[in-house]
Amino acid sequence: MTKLVLNYDRSPANKAELDADRRVINNAIRLFDGIKFGYASMFSEPERDANSTPTSNLLRDYVHGVYPSTEIILDAKLDDIGNTIEAAIMSLTKKVRSVTLHASIKPSALTRAVRASEQAGKEKGVRPLFLFGVSVLTDFDDADCLTVFGKPVKGKVLDFAKALVDAGVPGIVCSGQELDLLGDAGLLTHLTTFVQGIRPDWFSRAGDDQARAITPREAVRKGANLIGVGRPIWNGPYPAAKAAQLIQQEMKAAR
Repeated sequence: MTKLVLNYDRSPANKAELDADRRVINNAIRLFDGIKFGYASMFSEPERDANSTPTSNLLRDYVHGVYPSTEIILDAKLDDIGNTIEAAIMSLTKKVRSVTLHASIKPSALTRAVRASEQAGKEKGVRPLFLFGVSVLTDFDDADCLTVFGKPVKGKVLDFAKALVDAGVPGIVCSGQELDLLGDAGLLTHLTTFVQGIRPDWFSRAGDDQARAITPREAVRKGANLIGVGRPIWNGPYPAAKAAQLIQQEMKAAR
């Protein structure tokens, strides 16, 4: 069954905005079955509260404290040498449930990340950190992918998916447009799919940067395990709680 991840990539400027976002998260977690909370590390620094704590980290810690069974995914997009990634994974274990890292790092670094996750879990007495490898970002089209990686999108996503499976990384971040390709290649039995670029029909695409978007309905029908939704909820035409409800209704209707 496809689960919704509430993507949080905001930096509230004051306590009122922070409280408003907290209320939306409260409603989503209480009302929607199995919702997960995802937040992006690169958005955590610009705005801080009076205690100089990044505001998105405040929301993460709030969710962790009040709703300990809610899974938290850190979209860190780790991209470094193996030693640095190992240290990051050891540090993040117990703070979040899952973390993303770029699938483009060298294969040995992917393997070291998996081993670090397993080791940290044993040392801290918790489940290993679940790793998602980020394939080709959803704002890339074929021209972008050819420029950066030397292949069109589908060919490169397939390369990355195979590298993740070989290294033992259990999850992949991709667009919904690659799900059929991964299924045909027999890779979906090895990978949990985290689909980004979700855009409901009611969300305006004017000025949107997502080159490979699909609707929540399409993602469910294609068998996505998780779908991450941010801007349509936080910056769409409806109040955030209503937008999350509409997306959940669309997902249920597609099952």
